[in-house]
Amino acid sequence: MPSSPQISVSQDIQKATLSSWLLCILAALFYAYDFVLRISPSVMIHPLMQRFNVSASAIGLLSAFYYYSYTPLQLPSGVIIDKWPLRWVLSGSALCCAIGSFLFASTNILFIAYLSRAMMGLGSAFAFVGALKLAALNLPKRHFALFSGVATTFGTLGAVATDMFLSRSVETLGWQKSIYISGFIGLGLAILLAL
Repeated sequence: MPSSPQISVSQDIQKATLSSWLLCILAALFYAYDFVLRISPSVMIHPLMQRFNVSASAIGLLSAFYYYSYTPLQLPSGVIIDKWPLRWVLSGSALCCAIGSFLFASTNILFIAYLSRAMMGLGSAFAFVGALKLAALNLPKRHFALFSGVATTFGTLGAVATDMFLSRSVETLGWQKSIYISGFIGLGLAILLAL
């Protein structure tokens, strides 16, 4: 005898527990953090030019190093997320972003800054795909599209926050302290994702 629609809806609701949603929201926050790292050089162009004694075009290249690792990893990130435990992939990639941030804030060597931006891109490559995989595993199928929209919104909010708050932080604290703070945020995300 087929189950009634009320029973399947009840099971659906039970599956979508608060902890499942919180776990997926945490992954969406990592995606928002990805956007903060992605566009952070745009709010600190002049301080970076002074720090590394370079032109604006070199800062454009510095910003682009994020994408040099991020873009090619979009396809392999899905394969890696399917093959390895998601907890360790996401926490490891958040840790990679944090280490890249700390390295970026502490160096005055342009090559090291390029490398640190590439590390940020490497870690960030797993954020969105990982969030979607978590949603597929933990939320009912009928909530997948909703969560995809939520995750995308979080990413956009990360970009808005960078423009609004990081630019103010750069003005008041300086760009290095601001990047150190973003590194500690990444470290916190890595710990939470591991737990």
